[in-house]
Amino acid sequence: MAPDVAEVLETAKLLKRDQIADLAYALLRVLDDDDDMSDDQEQAAAAWRAEYRRRIDDIEHGKVQPVSHEDTVTAARTMLAARRK
Repeated sequence: MAPDVAEVLETAKLLKRDQIADLAYALLRVLDDDDDMSDDQEQAAAAWRAEYRRRIDDIEHGKVQPVSHEDTVTAARTMLAARRK
């Protein structure tokens, strides 16, 4: 990792979680060259960012319990098998 990138990363680690999420999103937009988003796309993106933050907060505050990929697949297969009977 280049020294300037490492320095930016260390600085970013000092930010709050929502600020890091905003920064990560902005960096991804740079990669995607998404600066020409329409107002509707901007609103949708902002709504998704808010939803991500809400879900992360729910997990961090114990409002919901995450479920492993394996448990999710098992539950889905069980539901599908029950429908096929």
